[in-house]
Amino acid sequence: MEVEKRISVKEFMRIFGLTYYTAYNIVRIVDFPSVKLGRKYYVDVARAEEWFKKKEAKGVKLA
Repeated sequence: MEVEKRISVKEFMRIFGLTYYTAYNIVRIVDFPSVKLGRKYYVDVARAEEWFKKKEAKGVKLA
């Protein structure tokens, strides 16, 4: 069984070069690979990269 690497939104912002506002709007998108535990969101890095590639392939601009 493979364990998914999840990071905080703060790390997500730093790695993907996003602003606070943009990062929190993205993690709240229904099909985005994030999970809310308590009051905090966590992002699955590998699946997030795939999600961005799929959106980019469809011509969707996120920023």
